[in-house]
Order: sequence, then C-alpha cells, then structure tokens
Amino acid sequence: MNKLVKFSEIECNDLLNNSGSSRDVEIEEKMEVKLSSSRVISEKVIFSGTLTSGFEFLKIDGSLKYTLEMECSRCLKLVKKDCISSLGAIFTIDNEDEALSISDSLTINLEGLVADKITDSMKIQYICSKDCMGLCSLCGDNKNLNDCGHSLNELKKNSKDNPFSLLNELDLKVE
Repeated sequence: MNKLVKFSEIECNDLLNNSGSSRDVEIEEKMEVKLSSSRVISEKVIFSGTLTSGFEFLKIDGSLKYTLEMECSRCLKLVKKDCISSLGAIFTIDNEDEALSISDSLTINLEGLVADKITDSMKIQYICSKDCMGLCSLCGDNKNLNDCGHSLNELKKNSKDNPFSLLNELDLKVE
C-alpha cells in the first residue's frame, strides 16, 4: 500500500498513463475541521481506499476514519464520537468543478472533499441523549447530574423581569 503524506497532493502520473490500472491509497493527516461546537479531535484523519484510472479520468473510493468532539446544546457536556464515512469521487483533467479537477502537475486534491464529508457528519445542534434535561436556568447546574431543587413555578416567578416571561403563561404542551 502506498503511503501518501497529504490530502492536497496525490500523485497520479503513473495511473493516468495506464488506463484501467489501480493502486491502494492510505493517507493519515492531521486536519482541523470545526462547525458550531463540533470539531475533529483525533490526531489524524485516516483515508483508506483505491485510486483507479479510466480513459481520461481517475476514480477514488474508500473510507474516512476520524473522531469528533461535540457539545450538547442542552447540558454543554462534551461527547466524543468515532466516525467512519465513505468517500468517492471522479476526477477529470478539464472538470468545471475545480475540486474534482486533475491539476496540470497530474495530482488530485482531496482536502475539500474530506472537509465537506466531515462537516456533513457534524450536527449544528447536538443533543447527548433524548432524555437530556439540560441546565437549570436559575443556578446553571446540570439537571442530568443532580437535582438543584428549583421548580417550574419558581422559574416562572423569577422570570417576570424578562420581557419574554409572558410566554411562560401560554398553555403549550411540551413533548
């Protein structure tokens, strides 16, 4: 298996001269990707797959492995999640999409595709569990860890200074 150093410069000269040939590709590179309160925390993003040549195109298929750290939107707890995503693309010399174009130096760049795939797996609003109770709006304690003793009536009474407190008086069913 060829060990390549960077997502941004995968040498393809040997494959473009031999239509129908292929080689295994493994890339391990540190890559910083962040969206909202989620980010890649693993030491390296690992791609493992195959690069295959055709008549004036290159096809890459494989999988990405990385670890995400996400913050719960309710209780602010940090959770780590190991992720595996599939990655496939076809590159051509005269592609209108620059991200899928083979460069003049006969290299391809996976950096943008990898970053997009990782970003797609992140959630803007992550909830650690469906039963997460979040933080108490009075004292800030994590209600999942301990009961601070503040009741819903107490929260309503203390929120009269808030211009949105009238919304508490609406009879809305919470699911």
